[in-house]
Amino acid sequence: MLSKKMKIASIMLWGILSLASLAITIMHPRIHYGFIFIFCFALFLKSIFARKQFKSKSFWDTTIGGILLIIVLLYMGAPLNILYPYHAPYEYKKDIQELKAETPQRHKHFPDMIPKSATKVEFRCVPSLMQGTHYETLFFHIDESYIGDIIEQYSLGSGIYKYREANCGWIASEDEEPAFFPGMSAIPDDEKKNVCVIMTLVEEYGHGDYHYSGIYYNIEEEYICFFAY
Repeated sequence: MLSKKMKIASIMLWGILSLASLAITIMHPRIHYGFIFIFCFALFLKSIFARKQFKSKSFWDTTIGGILLIIVLLYMGAPLNILYPYHAPYEYKKDIQELKAETPQRHKHFPDMIPKSATKVEFRCVPSLMQGTHYETLFFHIDESYIGDIIEQYSLGSGIYKYREANCGWIASEDEEPAFFPGMSAIPDDEKKNVCVIMTLVEEYGHGDYHYSGIYYNIEEEYICFFAY
């Protein structure tokens, strides 16, 4: 009788945890939440199809061990999100408030909210790994007037960097050395000629490593990207 009750308890426990972790994964798509769901669902299926009698020691060992593993994944699994760093657009407002409170100089140029007219929105929060630093990008397509307002607001301080194919880099004036910005290598070469960059922060944080924050945009394709590397 005890074995049957333990089986029912195990099915209910891992069934509830499977549903909860699935809901969290859908609402906040993170790799470590996905691993927690897979783990809970595997134990749920194991409980349903178990043929051997449930023993008290085995039940408690599995339950306690499983919950401890979930706790470890919750608190230490965040670096796994580098495999899929995309956050849902509806998470942006809360996330950017936290980032601006934590590192205001790096993220002050990010909008407080994603414009309602924005399309093809991609919000990436890449976690730090080893000695590296986390970075964030907000990319979306929008009409030229919005991009123009952003250019007017931020270009006065640093100037506008334009791509020069001969230098394989961006320059703000002819007498400057070409600059090379992280994250730009993914842009096709034939598209770079229409991409302009506005830097809002260049800050050294140790031994030749720098934080780069700014905006790049393409008026021809009507897109803009706010970045903090």
